[in-house]
Amino acid sequence: MKSTGMAPETAAAQPHRPEVVFVSRYFYPFTGGLEKRVAALADALAERGMAVTILTSRLCAGYAHRQERSGVVIYRFACPRIKGLGACVFISRAVLFLILQRTRYQAVHAFQVGHSSAAAIIIGRLLGKRAFLHLSGGGRGGDVGRHRQSPWGRLFLRLSRCASAIVVLTPGMQHEVSRIAYPAGRTVCIPNGVDTDTYRPAQGREQLRHALNLPPAPLILYTGRLSPEKGLAVLLKAHAQLSTSAPVLAIIGSGPEHARLERLAAELGTAGRVMLRQAQTDIVPWYQCADIFVMASFHEGMSNSVLEAMACGLPVVATAVSGNSDLVTHGRSGLLVPPDDAAALAAALESLLSDPGKARELGAYGRHIAETKYRFDTMIDRFCALYRRRDI
Repeated sequence: MKSTGMAPETAAAQPHRPEVVFVSRYFYPFTGGLEKRVAALADALAERGMAVTILTSRLCAGYAHRQERSGVVIYRFACPRIKGLGACVFISRAVLFLILQRTRYQAVHAFQVGHSSAAAIIIGRLLGKRAFLHLSGGGRGGDVGRHRQSPWGRLFLRLSRCASAIVVLTPGMQHEVSRIAYPAGRTVCIPNGVDTDTYRPAQGREQLRHALNLPPAPLILYTGRLSPEKGLAVLLKAHAQLSTSAPVLAIIGSGPEHARLERLAAELGTAGRVMLRQAQTDIVPWYQCADIFVMASFHEGMSNSVLEAMACGLPVVATAVSGNSDLVTHGRSGLLVPPDDAAALAAALESLLSDPGKARELGAYGRHIAETKYRFDTMIDRFCALYRRRDI
């Protein structure tokens, strides 16, 4: 699988016939699980010989309006950073593109319920194209749960029913979609996948730790968006309660919570044992150096980070919410705890820190599950099969 990092440069214009157009308001260099998933999926489909075009916002002036690499073409539309206005500008430009280029693609693939996906689905269907909607999360804060709480959200959900098919990540999300009166036969469950050749247990772990300048203490790792729903304040409070071996907590990612987390670590007196790092270009060595991976989110889709940690042989301590519970089997590949419960989270971490043998056993089983149930190639096979279907 190719790297999903994309440099801010434009290749010479080449004749190009898109087969599928991805519509995602946010994309690289904005980093999060969804953005990573969109890039990886586009690259993998291109490797299978499918031409992919991505329509997204231009979040950084250093990135060209049009970029092309290995069968993937990215159009970045400049949008004002004003709530509402920016969305309207993006929608108008995406819709115009879909109309003007209608003879050059066969399907539209939109990500997350919202204004952009609703517009893409409606226009795609009016143009006689198949339009797929790809959900990213379940539970109260997921695509369906969150949008049912507002009038605009309920409108977007109603418009989502026009999609040719809705892709969900878990059986729980499949049940949520049934609650908006969407036909069960057009809901397709395709779990996220992980490249188990790239994400694998370490060879030469001590050398890797030295290269990352890590202390000899046990390492607890979180990587992902630094946003409120990830429960990182709860994680810091749980870490402050640990007594076993004075473990180091590494929190790696970007997002609006960074400054708040720094302040909280200082208030808890653990700043010296907390490493806050920006999102890394190569996160694999961090997984391979860690002893435990933790995901304290209040709601989740199907976390790329949890899958990557499992593939690297790490035991996972996660909250028992949709997505996490689908990936982690309590007592087999990790431990599940209630969300927003620092004491329970600390107890689970403590139990694994004090029993390294048990931690290794859980990590080995997690690796087995990643290899047998969540291989990246299997996920791509399912998407290719979806695009080939003619009954939806």
